[in-house]
Amino acid sequence: LHVRSRRQRQMCIRDSGYTDGQARQIRVDSKMAPAMRVKTLLHEIGHALLHFDEGSTREHRGVIETEAESVAYCAGGLLGLDTSAWSIGYVAGWAGGDVDLIRSVAGNVLRAVNAIADAMLGADDQAAAA
Repeated sequence: LHVRSRRQRQMCIRDSGYTDGQARQIRVDSKMAPAMRVKTLLHEIGHALLHFDEGSTREHRGVIETEAESVAYCAGGLLGLDTSAWSIGYVAGWAGGDVDLIRSVAGNVLRAVNAIADAMLGADDQAAAA
């Protein structure tokens, strides 16, 4: 886990939000439009679910940002929030245009999106809807 200084955290929140895995806190810039706050929160939840537990991988920032934004894109879709205007370029940029990298993170992304859906719907409600 890379611990950021207070200055680094302040810089990141200006960029929309950040996750502090050690403190188990997510911060989102309240000055953004509501839809962007939700998208950013979903992105940061993706980080929290995938990148801060024991045994999680954080080997490459491009991979973790691709995963987190893909979580925001998919989970946003479940909520009827189209994040494509932001998410597609963000993912393409962090993935370096590498389609194989994007494909390789799909399992992690789906695991996180399923966890978010379970939390929103409740596991019993989701099973009944399927």
